[in-house]
Parts: sequence; C-alpha cells; structure tokens
Amino acid sequence: MIAIPLPFVASLLLAILAVVLFLRRDQTTQSAFIFIALCTVTSSIVGLRWTTELAIFKALQPILASCIPVVAWYCFASAHRLKKLYFIHVLPPICVILSSLTYAFWQPPIDVLLAILYLGYGIALIRSSLNINGIPEQVRLSDVDNTQKAERYAGLILIISSIIDARHWNRLFFI
Repeated sequence: MIAIPLPFVASLLLAILAVVLFLRRDQTTQSAFIFIALCTVTSSIVGLRWTTELAIFKALQPILASCIPVVAWYCFASAHRLKKLYFIHVLPPICVILSSLTYAFWQPPIDVLLAILYLGYGIALIRSSLNINGIPEQVRLSDVDNTQKAERYAGLILIISSIIDARHWNRLFFI
C-alpha cells in the first residue's frame, strides 16, 4: 500500500487553497496568498525531510519556519496599515539563516530561537487584535470582527506551536 506522509497531504490542501486565492486576484487576498504559499512550501520541505536525508532540507526547514510568524504578522499589519519598522521583522529570519548555515560549527539553539519567535509574534498578534483603537483599516466594516478573530486565532496557534516546541527543551538542557 502506498504511504503518503501527512505533510504532503497538508501541502496539497494548502496548495489548492493558495491557487483559489491566487485566481481571485483580489488586493485583499494577496497577503493571505503569500502566507498560504509559504505554509505550503514549508510543509513540503517537512515532508521531504521526513522521506530523504538531504542536508539542504535540514537547513531550509528552520529558515522557512522562521518566516511563518513574520509573514503572519505582515498579513495582519497590512490590514492595520502598520508600515513602521518593517525592516526589524527581517532580523529574526536572518538570525535563523545565520544559525542554520553555521550549525555545523557551533550548533546554535535554533529550536529555542524559533519557539521564542513564535511566542513573541503570537503574543503580539493577540495584543494587536485586542487593541480597541487598532481596528483594521484595510478591511470592510462588516468583516472587522472576523478579521480580529482570525488575528487572535493566528496568535493562539503560534503560541501553541511555541509551547509544543518548548516541550522538547528538557532534552536540550536537562540531560
């Protein structure tokens, strides 16, 4: 019987959603398309890493994973028209890229860095969604509540992902 790793199934479903968003070609779905496409590629890399032992996939997986919370933040920040300090959000992925490329020399704690990154962006998304003065300007008035709920759920999912990753820290520090 053919066995298909779960990340490939998730990638297929995400790719279908990305194609639908791309074909809509609506200005409001552009950032969502970028986020879904990034999740599709990341999930594919996870599946390829499970099925092969190529070093390139081991290096790409944390790099792409570090971009997910940043792109999630960007999606909602563009709805809020927050244009300040976008360059700062490039720094965490750059740190992960440097850590991933130099892993053979000094083995930096990439998992810890990713968990902190997910936790920080998760908290920031939830705080942004609860801000009374932070009503998304780029969203129709009828969709404001759903956008704020989506922002909270995205933040919650990032926090849960961080907690799941942090669960494995005891193997790093308490052996």
